[in-house]
Amino acid sequence: MIDSITLHQIPLETMQLLREESLRQGTDIETLVHIYIKQGLPANVLQRDATVNHELDSLSGTWSESDFADFTRTVADFGSIDEDLWK
Repeated sequence: MIDSITLHQIPLETMQLLREESLRQGTDIETLVHIYIKQGLPANVLQRDATVNHELDSLSGTWSESDFADFTRTVADFGSIDEDLWK
């Protein structure tokens, strides 16, 4: 026997989080809710972390043009793929 339920008055933020997560997982909301019910509805998925950290604010905008150029040169090879490593 398969039962069904209908939920009313779901907060808009909760629906938005469900939509975002269903898109991220490539599934529909109904399937996602079935999964969550089986898993015991993990709170970390349905709660958005509103913490804003400011520990690095003092560093923002402190690079000179020279610093930026040095950094860009230093990491330029990071965008390259060494095909020999993948053989």
